[in-house]
Amino acid sequence: SGVAKDSPAAKGGLEAGDVIIKLGDSRIGNLDDFDNALRKYEGGDTVDVVVKRGEEEVTLKVTLDPPR
Repeated sequence: SGVAKDSPAAKGGLEAGDVIIKLGDSRIGNLDDFDNALRKYEGGDTVDVVVKRGEEEVTLKVTLDPPR
């Protein structure tokens, strides 16, 4: 529903209301899909993220932070 200021998502161009539908080569349909897809990467990796923004799909590049 929102994007945290200065987060990797915000730096990559995600906006409030965007719906992530693909992370790298993984389709995202729910939170488990997102979690499993994210585990394929490490901090510092840059990943293509496809979001549904209104009626269009937008591809963004997001550089991941290391896990906390």
